[in-house]
Amino acid sequence: MSWYMQIVQKLLRLRENVNWESEEERLELLFKLEKYINEWQDQSLPDIACIFRIEELELLLSDSLYTAEFIEFVVRSGYTDEPKRDEDGKPLLRRTTPLLHRVPRCNYEMRPNIVRDLFKIYNRFDLNYADDSGLTHFHVACIAGCRDIVTEFLEVGHDPNSIWQETGDSALHLILYHGPDYITETLLRRGANPNLANAEGLTSLHVICKTINDGAWLDMLFKLNDELNQPFQLEVRDKLGNRPLHWALKCNNDRIAKLLLMKSADPNLSNAEGSTPLHVICDKWFDAGLAKLFFEINDRKQQTVHINAVDNKGRTPLQLAVNNLLLGVVDLLLDRGADLSNLTFSSASTLTQEEKGHYFKLVSASGILAIAERLVKSGYELDRSGALSIMKFFAKYELLLRSALSGSPYKKATSSSQLIKNRLASVTGTTHTPEEIERLKVNILYDLMLHSKLQIT
Repeated sequence: MSWYMQIVQKLLRLRENVNWESEEERLELLFKLEKYINEWQDQSLPDIACIFRIEELELLLSDSLYTAEFIEFVVRSGYTDEPKRDEDGKPLLRRTTPLLHRVPRCNYEMRPNIVRDLFKIYNRFDLNYADDSGLTHFHVACIAGCRDIVTEFLEVGHDPNSIWQETGDSALHLILYHGPDYITETLLRRGANPNLANAEGLTSLHVICKTINDGAWLDMLFKLNDELNQPFQLEVRDKLGNRPLHWALKCNNDRIAKLLLMKSADPNLSNAEGSTPLHVICDKWFDAGLAKLFFEINDRKQQTVHINAVDNKGRTPLQLAVNNLLLGVVDLLLDRGADLSNLTFSSASTLTQEEKGHYFKLVSASGILAIAERLVKSGYELDRSGALSIMKFFAKYELLLRSALSGSPYKKATSSSQLIKNRLASVTGTTHTPEEIERLKVNILYDLMLHSKLQIT
């Protein structure tokens, strides 16, 4: 028996001992096959269809997506898929091939090469196989960013607006989820609609604003769509009422936000929660410079910003900036005349945060006092409620002003916090009513707040 036939016989014996319903056993078989794959590098390759049934081969192809060695071996053997047909001889397009089974979920960095090899096996571009969710071979080519394969599908007449039924995503959506890709230009020139919305109401522009921060690339798409007479819809809302500008700001994509504003995106329109773009900017834990950029561009365009807009919870942008201790943003808003009349300092969200480290607490303490001082200088009257919130935060985390006490810095902090604990403890367990006890606690903390030298009304 020739060496070739000996190897084929060994492969057939390996195949016979596999429980094909067990992924573990299939993976073990793939591991054993590696030896023969390596030995076969410079030899005549076998007819894979004579060794494995089609169903078995497809299982192995699906299982080998993470290593791809078996896929490469099948490609080198020259094997290509033959479509399954119905009683009339027509190809059955409802079919979960390895391309549809796991490729969309495997490691993205490996997808393009794996997908290209699989399309050498499933090389009928006139047949756009689809699984039960409506995901097709064409969609997979878009997900993997294989421009040449996408072009092959388009050349034989497949719809560039083909929708993945399960998600409502178009081919454009699927490409854009993975970053800027010039397949986008190919699809647009072939008639893809940039304003189709998926099940979440997201258009391709929404997706770009969520995932990409490449202003130059987006500007190219704007120009291309204008050329094709199918411009992006700037103010279209998703199911949450968010417009593209909302998403660009939510995701800190400053270059995209800048371009949208320069393209005259409305800076004052609100989403379903009543949040304007300025609310979005102020509802963050850090200042990414978006507020400064936002005002600079709107000033340049002589566009009025509704600085005192109120969301569905009654919060202004200033309230959110104070809640999040965004001192730079607070300064910008106050300099532009933000209204202080309905501001509630006691609602500052940082004051209620429990699971934060010591460094965060120190930074928060500094921010709280700086913002309180800035507000007071602007005419805000810090009342007992605001003072109480601040003092409770300082007392809880032993952060009362250390410079006002004697001894070393560490002892100062300990003495200060102990003073608060002792004084508060003195009013509990007494004959006072609960209301009286709470009032006494407020007075104690209020007296200590005076010690911090903040002006309180």
